[in-house]
Amino acid sequence: MNNLDLNDRLKKIATLLNKYLPLLSQSDLDVIQGKRVDHKWTNALLELNSSELTRFDAFREHTLLQDSEWLQLTSDIEELSRFKRSAKNQNEVKAFGNIKKQHELNQLYSFLDHDRGRSIVDFGGGVGNLAYFLEGHLSMDVTVLEKDLALVEKGRSKLKKLNSRVNFTHCHVSNDEAGPNISNSELAIGLHTCGNFATDMFRICIDNRMKKIINFGCCYSKIKDNDYNLSSASDSSLHLNQRALSSATQSFNCVPVEFYEYRKKIMNYKFSFYHWLFKSYDHLGFCSMSNARNSLYKNKFSDYLEICLKKYFPEIATPGKEIVQQFYESEANKNLNDYLSVFYAIQRYLGKLVELYILCDRALFLQEKNYCVEIVEVFDPSISPRSCAIVALKN
Repeated sequence: MNNLDLNDRLKKIATLLNKYLPLLSQSDLDVIQGKRVDHKWTNALLELNSSELTRFDAFREHTLLQDSEWLQLTSDIEELSRFKRSAKNQNEVKAFGNIKKQHELNQLYSFLDHDRGRSIVDFGGGVGNLAYFLEGHLSMDVTVLEKDLALVEKGRSKLKKLNSRVNFTHCHVSNDEAGPNISNSELAIGLHTCGNFATDMFRICIDNRMKKIINFGCCYSKIKDNDYNLSSASDSSLHLNQRALSSATQSFNCVPVEFYEYRKKIMNYKFSFYHWLFKSYDHLGFCSMSNARNSLYKNKFSDYLEICLKKYFPEIATPGKEIVQQFYESEANKNLNDYLSVFYAIQRYLGKLVELYILCDRALFLQEKNYCVEIVEVFDPSISPRSCAIVALKN
């Protein structure tokens, strides 16, 4: 399917999305209220034991669900996900950061080698880690566009230490505001541009007649105002709610079992917390909760609930720990978490369709703006799940 053009690929993806949208759109709040999509796949997965579900979800052993429709769908998704792959960098270069960041920088070194020495704009470049890498290893003249002034100031403070000439511009790239003048640059890159930032980047680049655009999408759940269906080839009737958009970000390849089990505990605790609020106080709604504190999830659920109540709902009296623990271990709460575990397992497969739809639509949008466009897999998806770049060259 590598030879399938973007237009045909988008149509095939849209057809599948329209068919399976109910499984992608179901709200977690509806599930907590007891309104659940009843589907043969969720029912079949509920019959698997814990070890089998881990293999199905974390290790992507999709054939554990022996259903002809499912097997055909997963085969279609695999085919639709095949894009041209960039050459793997055989010469490791010095890069800082975690394993994921080091891998991305090394692959970009190889991917951008033929652009060596050009002027480049780094959209959302933060403190300039990518910019310094491109300047130091590929002799690029880099301008960073960043809306967070604290990050800009931190980046500028590094300039003298690194003997760098990276230019930082404090600006908010938005469709609602006049964009910066970047017409003197030859190339624009957006590494993991969240939500609408990707499309805002495209519009700024189009306005400035940018010669080359490289964009990696990310955090599709942050897309606001239905800022997808950009191209004339898109399915305007297709509505992706926040849950469906979130599934695009949560799709992944294989992950280590330790990471999978940790993430599962986070989900169990969070959904149990919201379930308790609903059952105890008829409170239905989510609040932004950070996953950063590993130590938080080493507690018993009763301690976790007490900590979260004090932080997010201080007006609610802390209940007895024994009662809370009994609720957590109750059959009703266990059934909720079991259902959500298999529901999310399916969504992590289907979410790839949403990401593919968004990528192809964005690529076609740029194509309509007189760019020659392709989608290229640059990163190893097992290390960096948002692995594909939209690469657009001005005709």
